[in-house]
Amino acid sequence: MILRSLRAVRYMGYTKITEKNFIIKAPQSKVWNSLGPALLNSPIGFEKIEVLDEYHVCAEAHIRIAFVPLTIRLMVVFLELDEPQRMVVALNAKVLKGLFRLNQRITFELNSRSDKHTEVRCESLAEVNNSLLYIMIAKKVRALVEMTLINIEGTLRRIT
Repeated sequence: MILRSLRAVRYMGYTKITEKNFIIKAPQSKVWNSLGPALLNSPIGFEKIEVLDEYHVCAEAHIRIAFVPLTIRLMVVFLELDEPQRMVVALNAKVLKGLFRLNQRITFELNSRSDKHTEVRCESLAEVNNSLLYIMIAKKVRALVEMTLINIEGTLRRIT
């Protein structure tokens, strides 16, 4: 089954999508200050970005699933900001005017390895409230999340 092939692990209604760890050659505070902008510089191409307040950002993204172009409406919510060690971000996506929804959480943990190096640990979880939808798009979601985390790492390396 697709869920097993993704090595899905369930946590209270959420399924682990992927995780990534890397070290940035910069102090923890500098990495922390660059993390939000790096997230919004996503490879799926956020468009029509609207900052509602310091914790909420709305955006659109366009993707293709099985040759079908889709517009995703995203609400990015910064749930937990424990400066400069932990950030939890919710990405709530609506497709086809809300007919399908996918809620995802990405946790970033920053650990100082020295004055000049910071370890960044990322974990992405998706809420599986519609198993059929999740099975249909599981590979695409995983690929997008992995690209996003790779892009965040690259952006952090360039910014810092």
